[in-house]
Amino acid sequence: MDAEAPTLEGADEVVVRASYQYNEVEFIASRRASKIALNRSFDTWTGRITLLLLAHVMFAIGAMFMLQGLGPGARRQGPNAIVFAFGAILAAYGAWLAYRWLYGYRRRMRRLFHAFPAAGDRVDLAFTPRRLVRHSERSDSSIDWLLFPTVVELRDGFVLVMRARLDVWIPKHAFRPPFDARAAAAFLRSRAAKYRVLDRFARPAE
Repeated sequence: MDAEAPTLEGADEVVVRASYQYNEVEFIASRRASKIALNRSFDTWTGRITLLLLAHVMFAIGAMFMLQGLGPGARRQGPNAIVFAFGAILAAYGAWLAYRWLYGYRRRMRRLFHAFPAAGDRVDLAFTPRRLVRHSERSDSSIDWLLFPTVVELRDGFVLVMRARLDVWIPKHAFRPPFDARAAAAFLRSRAAKYRVLDRFARPAE
């Protein structure tokens, strides 16, 4: 952190420092971390397998209805538009689920990341007794700890939960000795009204 940053209240007040590159991995981790903090069962392996099966079953059943609407019976009596339309909708929804949350997830995240204003920025953080000070190439902010009623510690980082759902993600590798992740955890425990620890990774490769 630049000691001359306008939001910094004085280097002698800094308790913990951290810095990291806001790359695509951290972008995905921050989005997952916020959702995991809200719902600890979000995007687990069992959830992914269930979604995978559901999406493919919906697609297969939809395709069967579509074939039935155009099958041999339909040649004698005319195509069954209702059956065909129902199958098409079911198959399309199954394909959408599979692409959005499974096969096309990383491509969608990459597109969102490149459209994000802070993409690729170096983020410098300073913990002072009163607030979190954040500095990057394109923005500066200073947030009072009272605005973070809850802190959730994951295996690879911390989620500082704000009431407005504008959560702050801080990866554990951003801290350096002597102010390591353990020191950061102790400090955050002393500031948050509610502190939770979840045995989850924010990064997608759990």
